[in-house]
Parts: sequence; C-alpha cells; structure tokens
Amino acid sequence: MNPPGMQGLLYDVFLSYSHAADGRLAPALQSGLQRFAKPWNRLRALRVFRDKTGLGPTPGLWSAIKEALDNAEHFLLLASPAAARSGWVKEEVEHWLAARPAKRVLVVLTDGEIAWDPESNDFDWQRTTALPPALRGCFQEEPLWVDMRWAKTQQQLSLENPAFRDSVAELSSVLRGIPKDQLIGEDIRQHRKATLFRRGAIAGLATLSVALGTAAFFAVKQRNLAREQARIALARQLAAQSASVRMQFPD
Repeated sequence: MNPPGMQGLLYDVFLSYSHAADGRLAPALQSGLQRFAKPWNRLRALRVFRDKTGLGPTPGLWSAIKEALDNAEHFLLLASPAAARSGWVKEEVEHWLAARPAKRVLVVLTDGEIAWDPESNDFDWQRTTALPPALRGCFQEEPLWVDMRWAKTQQQLSLENPAFRDSVAELSSVLRGIPKDQLIGEDIRQHRKATLFRRGAIAGLATLSVALGTAAFFAVKQRNLAREQARIALARQLAAQSASVRMQFPD
C-alpha cells in the first residue's frame, strides 16, 4: 500500500545500478521481485522500473529517467565500486534525494565494501568503496542493505537458489510492507497452487487426449462400417440388376 501522498505511483521501486558491474544481477533481481509470492490474480508482485525494460525510444533519456524516479515509491541501489563511480547512478541518487526521503533507499551490495560508523552516524567513507558520495550524511540511522556479493553465476541468480530467494524475500518484505516470514509462506502457498494447477491441466489434457483418441477410433470404425455397408448395398444392387437382365434376355 502506498503511504499518504504517494498513491497512484507507477512503480514500487526504481532500480539503479552499473551496467558494467551488474548487467546480469539487475534483471535477475527484477524478475525475482516481480515473481516472488505473486498473488494469482496479478501479473507481477511488484512494479519494478529498470532502464532496459522500462524505457522505450525517447528523445530525452534523462527526462524519462527523472519521470520514472518521480513515480517510484522506493529507490533500490545495486552498490559497487563501479556504481559509486557511475555518472548515471550519481544523477539518479541526487535527483531522488532532492525531493524524496533517504529512508526509502534500499541498498544491495554487489561488490566492494560498505561500513557504517555508529559514532558519526554515517558510513565510514574511509572503508566504504561501493556507495556514491551523494549518500554522505543522508541517513538518520544505518539503512537496510543486503549483501549479494556471492550472486554471480546463472544458478545463483534464480529463485530456486535458497540464498537468492532469501535475499529477494528480505527486499520484498520492505517494499511490500509485509513480514518476511509471511511472504515466504505466501510464496510457498502460491507455488503449491501453481503446481496443483499444472498437474490438473496436465491431467485434463491427458483425459482430453484419451477422449479424442477414443472418439477418433469410433469415428474411423463407423466410417469403415458405413463404407462396407455401402459396398455391400452396391454389390446387391448390381447383382439384382444383372439378374433382371438375364430374365429379360435368357440364353
């Protein structure tokens, strides 16, 4: 549910990342957030903006990105040294913070380091290498960040992988405002429903195939019987005609 003043936004979350560093993780994470614990009557569990899927041909790229930022409820940063150096990520972070609260920024660490200094109530910028300088001094307390530096291979970037699924569940919990354990339970229920539906559909198709096969068998049998009856009737007709001719012209 959108908070007061944020109803009607187009996206639940804007995904900001470095293409060079996270070109594989970003689409996998987008897909995972959209599919995890998805209600049966919705196309997606979350509306995620990612530039590769959310932007079409446009004469104003930055204008389109700003519009997406202004229509997102949360900002999700895939943090890495490459993202920290990215001009695009810098612009996206600065635009978000100019009008939106830092508390709606979520961070996924994909490479490098993040360190929080409780004394200064800010990141330790001597040790932090994965965040853009625009986040300096923005948070009142340590923000949520999820360590996904381990997620590199195709097998790891799947909801079938328990660690990836747990990370998606943690992020989904914040984005959807639903406790993590409740979301995991819902995902299990939806998975079971989908499994039962698939099994029912397969069973229905199998039954339909048998019925069609049986109908086809009897249809062929009836056709052959009709042909045989027609052949017999024609033979009888010809025999009768032949007998009539012999009676009219006896030898």
